[in-house]
Amino acid sequence: MEKKKKLPEINKDSFLILQSLTNTFMSIFLVFNILLLLLYITGNFQFFMNKTQNLILNIQLLTAISMCIMAIIGFISNIVFIIINKSIKKRMLSFFYMLFCLVFGVILIIFSSTIMNLAVGI
Repeated sequence: MEKKKKLPEINKDSFLILQSLTNTFMSIFLVFNILLLLLYITGNFQFFMNKTQNLILNIQLLTAISMCIMAIIGFISNIVFIIINKSIKKRMLSFFYMLFCLVFGVILIIFSSTIMNLAVGI
């Protein structure tokens, strides 16, 4: 009989490092998006120029897209971590945080693109 080849063991620490990096980036993008949203709302009341408002919306659109990409990466790393450890309890909070950031990012993308299209004229 032939010996079965063993699969190499996966280093679980690398998934923890990836998870902590994605959570850190998600937190940075979330705070930055909230600040840009507040800056845009303040700019409406303070009568910022149209170019400045469009710049704020463009930056917000890019950071919202980046936040959605990082949320998808976080989902994938959570799923892989759940499959490897066969434990869903450890990753539930992170999973819901990624879901919240993904939904918030999609809402911001829709908001920013709608406002920019209305400002240009459809």
